[in-house]
Amino acid sequence: MTYNTGDIFLIDSDSTESRIVKFLMSSDTVGHWLVGKLYEKISKKVAPSWLIRKQFYYHVGMILNEKETIEQQAKVEKQPISRLNGKKHVIIRRIGLSDNQKTAITVLALNDFGKGYDILLILGKTLNWLTGVPLFTLLLNWPTKELCPTRVAYWHYKITKELWGRLNYNFVQTDDIYYWAKSHPELYTIVEEV
Repeated sequence: MTYNTGDIFLIDSDSTESRIVKFLMSSDTVGHWLVGKLYEKISKKVAPSWLIRKQFYYHVGMILNEKETIEQQAKVEKQPISRLNGKKHVIIRRIGLSDNQKTAITVLALNDFGKGYDILLILGKTLNWLTGVPLFTLLLNWPTKELCPTRVAYWHYKITKELWGRLNYNFVQTDDIYYWAKSHPELYTIVEEV
């Protein structure tokens, strides 16, 4: 399989951390989740996706070149592309990304190399989830620090102006990238889904 610079990968894990992250991403707020569960109990049907969405992946990164990925772990770091082997993952490609755009997105990503993980943004997103007040997500974050989905969303936003269906790249979650790409085949193609 040939991956291109700028391709986005989403990856899954069975760790406790990833199960917690996927649970929190399944609904925009605890209110959505509760209403969705109530709907399922009463109707005996699966809740609509605007209430509860199935989560397939928990982590996001980007293909840097034919041998490496770049992603937000404890800090932004490179990993060998072989780390995807044997793991449940999907590769998403922006259709028509020019060579100039690929160069620009690479420069953005490499400029973030070594930058840290935004623990404060986790608090903001959690308070947003608990209260339904999105202002927490916008106000509670450290400049230059991001979570893995917001980091990749930022890189792509700066080059393509893509917001993955959200009002701001700070709101983007892993599942937003997956579902947006799947519902916009004119903009994105799924290169690989294992």
